[in-house]
Amino acid sequence: MCSSDLKDFGKSTKDIIEKDVPTNEQLKVNTNYNNVKLAFTGKTKGRVAEGVFEPTWNMKDYGVELKGSFKTGGEISMTGTLNDKLTKGLKLNANFVTSTTGKQQKFETSAEYKYQNKAAVTAKVAFPSSTTAVKADFSAVAFRNQWAFGAALATQFNEQMTGAPDVVSVGVQYNALTYNASSVLHRSGAGDISGEFRYFKACGKHSVGSEMKINHSTGDIVGALALATKMDSGAVSKIVFGSNGCVGFSWKKRIDSNTNVTLGCKANTATKQYEAGDRKSTRLNSSHAVHL
Repeated sequence: MCSSDLKDFGKSTKDIIEKDVPTNEQLKVNTNYNNVKLAFTGKTKGRVAEGVFEPTWNMKDYGVELKGSFKTGGEISMTGTLNDKLTKGLKLNANFVTSTTGKQQKFETSAEYKYQNKAAVTAKVAFPSSTTAVKADFSAVAFRNQWAFGAALATQFNEQMTGAPDVVSVGVQYNALTYNASSVLHRSGAGDISGEFRYFKACGKHSVGSEMKINHSTGDIVGALALATKMDSGAVSKIVFGSNGCVGFSWKKRIDSNTNVTLGCKANTATKQYEAGDRKSTRLNSSHAVHL
């Protein structure tokens, strides 16, 4: 799979290490009403609870997708996407985030263009209300056979429209049929240099992912290793080891065609503390949906 943005280099490794190890309780219900996708999510962590309502309207004939997000905490966001209509391979996106108080607002816009399987460029600009600085991210990736080469720039512009690069990154990724490997280097505006190295391999029912992050300025090294296995029952079990002493476990199974359940736990071997959680996702068929 080609990564059209440098931040997606090593995505398979990031997913197996970071995803599907819940440490809170979550229930998500999906359904459709008059061609509008509806998602209701309830989350709890300790004594804190949050609800999210997400309607999505997809107009395929026009290449337009509109999505809203309304949280019980007061955050509201609206996202609009135009895909493959102005020209093939071009995706435009706009996102506006606000709150019921109106104190915190942010507007983001992005454009992504992918030319066949040869190259991709991405630009993203964010206008936050809490600061005068405008944040901008740019990425370019070129593909050659099984190789991908990328470069990215993250910067800010002040009111005088002057700025300096916050982070400059370069990376390379190799994609084979059953494995991929990536390496990304970052240089901050302060001159700090860091590197990320990731490897992922799938073999039959088993998958493994490993990563190492190195800060060349401080000498700090952080690593992680994840192992996942698909069992005969169809469930996927996973264990994640971190060099910081954290260990994660998870078990994920599709109960039926509409329901998924994930159980997870993270423990710190140094502090002897742990967090456990579960995540349930179910889909109501249109015939079962409540019509108002």
